[in-house]
Amino acid sequence: MRYGSSGLELFATFGLLLLIGLWLDRRFGTDPILTLCGAGLGFAAGLYRLIRRALQLQKPPEPKDRQDDEQ
Repeated sequence: MRYGSSGLELFATFGLLLLIGLWLDRRFGTDPILTLCGAGLGFAAGLYRLIRRALQLQKPPEPKDRQDDEQ
């Protein structure tokens, strides 16, 4: 479940920024430029988040403080 949500997050970030770039291209008449920029930025941001989450999942759990257990 953890990995599936990470993939979905990558796809959602990419798709959202792609659509924003497409909308901006239609609004300003800069046909493929902003769509490509949005897609690239969305992919980079989603990939950054995916790698960051994967590194967090690889860390071993931190041991609890013994004072917390005694109380």
